Amino acid sequence: MFSLFSIAGLLVAQQSSPAADLSNYRQFRFGMSSVEVSKLAGLEPSAVTMLHQRPAVIEELEWMPHLLGVTVSDADPVHDIIFSFYNGHLYRILIHYDSQKTEGMTTPDLIQAISAAYGAANKSHGTSALPLGNTEFADLLARWEDPQFSYSLIRLGYGRNLGMIAFSKGLERESQAAIREAVRLDEQELPAKEIQREKDLALAKEKSRPANNMNFRP
Repeated sequence: MFSLFSIAGLLVAQQSSPAADLSNYRQFRFGMSSVEVSKLAGLEPSAVTMLHQRPAVIEELEWMPHLLGVTVSDADPVHDIIFSFYNGHLYRILIHYDSQKTEGMTTPDLIQAISAAYGAANKSHGTSALPLGNTEFADLLARWEDPQFSYSLIRLGYGRNLGMIAFSKGLERESQAAIREAVRLDEQELPAKEIQREKDLALAKEKSRPANNMNFRP
């Protein structure tokens, strides 16, 4: 298996530039297809999970390279990545860092290291709430952005683990509008679906009754 990760891809090695290219996270490019992302990650396209089908297709792909036999640098801080797709195109990347690989690092340490790859942070050290597109929120520690793309260093979860969320601003807006509409439609149709589920359950029981009555022995 080829090597996909080097800590240099995120923390060092790229020359600092005020006009850093934010259209790519390592070898993954925003807008690329779910098939392309799956191939780069060493996964089958069938690993992509469907979240919503209408009014737009929203999908996710979870990648845990350490568990997949991918050759990874021992120093690489990435634990797992969740890729999100809008109508088949990559629009968001959520990175969770391994807590052991960031242990002892302060927020300024991280900001300085990440700035080596993405230029100076637009938002300096400090915290504010950042929605992750569902009911989960994270503390925003720093942000790097341009008119099209945004990268945020975050602290999230009960374990207060560190991570990064990166997205294409245009696709993020469209996807969030589609997700809100999908949730609205699901809630609107829920009563009818529940009634149908109960009817199907009752019909299944009725179909089972004759054979079970015939075969039952005390």
